[in-house]
Amino acid sequence: MAKVEVVSNVVKINQAIGDIYGFLSDFNRIGALVNMVRQMGNMDNMAQMAGAKADDMKKAKEMIENVRFTDDVCYIQIKNMGEIALQILEREEPKLIKLGGVVPFEYYLWIQLISDAPYETRLRVTFRGEMNMIYKMMLKGKLEQGINGFADALSKIPYSMFR
Repeated sequence: MAKVEVVSNVVKINQAIGDIYGFLSDFNRIGALVNMVRQMGNMDNMAQMAGAKADDMKKAKEMIENVRFTDDVCYIQIKNMGEIALQILEREEPKLIKLGGVVPFEYYLWIQLISDAPYETRLRVTFRGEMNMIYKMMLKGKLEQGINGFADALSKIPYSMFR
């Protein structure tokens, strides 16, 4: 097994650290955003907001059959793969949220927040996992892109709407 660590670029968010932490540390609030986007139904606008391509969003929508949320766990039903769960393992208000899960391998995500000023927050995402060498060779580049894309997408959420 090989250890893999990917650290995102630091992104700046012009919102209060408390609003960001409050949203990201509660999967029910994230679920409200997901349901709002589903009801809007316009994937092009969502893709632009997240900095993603509309085609990528469409592919993701086709692969994800169902998503359920509790305070601490997000369950995602993926076509031809089954259900995966992402769980909040640790909270350190207002600066850290540790997530974990098991797909074909065990992994952890840390979302770190630092406030520079009242409405200036910096965010960084760190991924750590242990996987066999074949997975590592296949996934390392995609993980780097995905973790940076995830951090960028988190920087675009209107957190104050979900207090």
